[in-house]
Amino acid sequence: MEEQASGLDDRSGQKWPLLTLARLREVQHQLASPSDSNCSEAQQIYHTLIEIDPFRKGYYIDAMHGKAAQVTRSLNSAVNVSS
Repeated sequence: MEEQASGLDDRSGQKWPLLTLARLREVQHQLASPSDSNCSEAQQIYHTLIEIDPFRKGYYIDAMHGKAAQVTRSLNSAVNVSS
């Protein structure tokens, strides 16, 4: 009952692993062919996250549309380190 009052359901412990999986699927989709199913899987995960963590619904919706702030760099780019 307390969990329902807080807005989180009993799957709230799955939030971080699911968010990580969604982001990994997005990267896999970017590296794979357009027919790859990783993008639709990522969107399904974001819908699950909205159910689990409704307070961050806006963030998950933005993430589904590629608008969430994430620090990323191209996997093909070299890191330039100056000494």
